Amino acid sequence: MTLTVQAQPCIRIPLQRVVLVMGFATGFVLTGCMSIESKDVTTNPAEPLEPICHVEDSTEGCWMLVEDTENCHIWIDRRPSDGETASFDGIAECPDEKLLGSGTATFKWERGGNWLTHTMTGTFVQGLAQGQFREKDPMGGIVEGSYVDNLRHGLWLSNNPVVGRSEGMYEKGHAHGDWVMETVNGMRAEGPFVMDVRHGYWKISHADGSSHEGNYVNGLRGGNWVIVTANGTRHEGTYVEDIKHGDWIQEGTDGSIEKGSFENGKRHGNWVILTADGSRMEGPYANGRRHGEWNSTFAGGGSNKGSYDNGVRAGEWILNFPDGGSAQGPFVDDRHHGNWVFLNHEGVRAEGPMVNGEPDGVWDEPYPDGGRWTGPYEKGRRHGTWKITFEDGSQEEVTFENGVVQEREDP
Repeated sequence: MTLTVQAQPCIRIPLQRVVLVMGFATGFVLTGCMSIESKDVTTNPAEPLEPICHVEDSTEGCWMLVEDTENCHIWIDRRPSDGETASFDGIAECPDEKLLGSGTATFKWERGGNWLTHTMTGTFVQGLAQGQFREKDPMGGIVEGSYVDNLRHGLWLSNNPVVGRSEGMYEKGHAHGDWVMETVNGMRAEGPFVMDVRHGYWKISHADGSSHEGNYVNGLRGGNWVIVTANGTRHEGTYVEDIKHGDWIQEGTDGSIEKGSFENGKRHGNWVILTADGSRMEGPYANGRRHGEWNSTFAGGGSNKGSYDNGVRAGEWILNFPDGGSAQGPFVDDRHHGNWVFLNHEGVRAEGPMVNGEPDGVWDEPYPDGGRWTGPYEKGRRHGTWKITFEDGSQEEVTFENGVVQEREDP
């Protein structure tokens, strides 16, 4: 027997339910316009067959006429492709206009100048797939399992040279129960489905060594998860409806640790950050950015204390340097801005205004050879007349232009 019918442009075969399940976290896309949909089919031999597949139909399922027969049909749970033909090779009869027999049904359609085929080998009863089947998709993948009234039911195995392999349970046409999926690029996913949706504990690993492990609730990550990146960094914490929410900890292979809470996918609340060299930073986040007072101590010596506003330093800060010196003054938009006081390790003081991170205005500073000098900066460079007062009380004036000495004289 052979089956021929004109149809609309999209064939969707049950194999692609497995392929889409495998597609999670791998990003692969298959051609051939396929679907994971299944529909319950109720037939009655006493009733006329409908709907019959026609080229103008837009139905999601219909009866296709077997090629080279006058009135023998097979049911498909999909919208046929434009110009699709199908044939049957095997021993069969056709009571009530529905295929009854064992053999191979071959579906064939043209796309982009190429002919694609999908075969189903098994037994058809009243036009519906029943019992054990072996199928081959257009890319050469092999799928095996059993049907009940044209719906996959029980254990199914898939092996596709382009995608990978999978093994899992169906119930009345839906992925339901434990599954194992492995892609050709090294991804492995293992866990349960409930009516085509991930639900329960899943383990997902990748060829680069990264992994994800935790619970799904109705297809969304929920509860505790452990994530390991390719470089070995370990993240552990809770999801709510696929969004990080609650306590999380990040541990690097170098000994670094970051610990705090997330709210709606962003860091929020108090965090403690320990770097690989032993430095420590502690303070609050708001909406994913540092906000509020932070305290930092550094392994090489020194410390910082001050506030952040929406991720940038703002307000009064105290900076203690490893050599024993210090600085104190305000930040605006993460830049020194306002009056700053600097002390070196001996307590010698320099003081003056900063504008956008640069000295700008009159400063009082220690003179390199002893004594002090006072004068103006302009955009970070000495500009104008500076007066030097030496330790013996004598004085001298120096005139600068854009940081370059122009004139030097005793007052």
